[in-house]
Amino acid sequence: MSEINNLSLKVFAEILRSGSFEAAAKKLHITPSAVSQRIKQLEEQLGQLLIVRGIPSRPTDVGKKLFRHAQQIQSVEDDFFNELNQNTNYKISVAVNMDSMDGWFFDAITESANLGIILNLKVEDQQFTESLLREGKVMAAVSTNSRTIQGCSTEFLGTMHYTAYASVLFCKQFFSQGDRVKSLIASPAICFNEKDGLQHTFVKLVAGGDIEPVTMFIPSNAAYVEAILRGLGWGMLPDFISERLLRQEKIVKLFPGTSIAVNLYWIRWNTKLPSLDKLSECVRNAAQKHLKVE
Repeated sequence: MSEINNLSLKVFAEILRSGSFEAAAKKLHITPSAVSQRIKQLEEQLGQLLIVRGIPSRPTDVGKKLFRHAQQIQSVEDDFFNELNQNTNYKISVAVNMDSMDGWFFDAITESANLGIILNLKVEDQQFTESLLREGKVMAAVSTNSRTIQGCSTEFLGTMHYTAYASVLFCKQFFSQGDRVKSLIASPAICFNEKDGLQHTFVKLVAGGDIEPVTMFIPSNAAYVEAILRGLGWGMLPDFISERLLRQEKIVKLFPGTSIAVNLYWIRWNTKLPSLDKLSECVRNAAQKHLKVE
């Protein structure tokens, strides 16, 4: 197979970034027909449909792999020209879960910024960040999955512990007497969003059965914690948040000694990029400082 034309690859990637053939044409300062011709030639060369036409245009499964390849090539070029022009700023897209970003990962953000690395952060539940990596939308991700992704390396970072907490008022209302497990099942739980399964997992852990708790969705970390403090429901909190609130006697641990351990992994492209290597070291440093290794 002949080599992929670099301009065709850039046109392909720009369509997916911009969302349409017309938008890509404007961004690249070429005609829409030239864009269509480039994609047609690329699809004929590879013998595969690469883009599902529409608004927005979407990549096929093969297109997702090609887009990741295009992103890697662009990153290598960016690193080269940054060094050539002595530009110390590097842009890296990273997927990270909200709890990590609000907690331990912020040290990595700060350290990398001091090295001239600008992060484009995409917030996603830690169980789903790797999908952004597979699609080439990010170069690295914090994930709970340790399985190997083609073209990427995986490194264990450490463990975050989550435990069920509620306000003092909420405990008096729902847990002052009777079976605490039944009270947990009957009382409202606060979840971050539909992807947040920690509460369900915790109920299953203490109740010994697959029971879905009554849930309220609050997709904001600050509002999530505030809802617990106001007695709107019980919720799962990581150690870095709960320790401070416990010292202030604002919350109560519902089941002392019972927690959920969430292992976190750093998954990144295998591509040799100095900026990505530096970022990985920053992430490693932050994880060693804040996460537990078990």
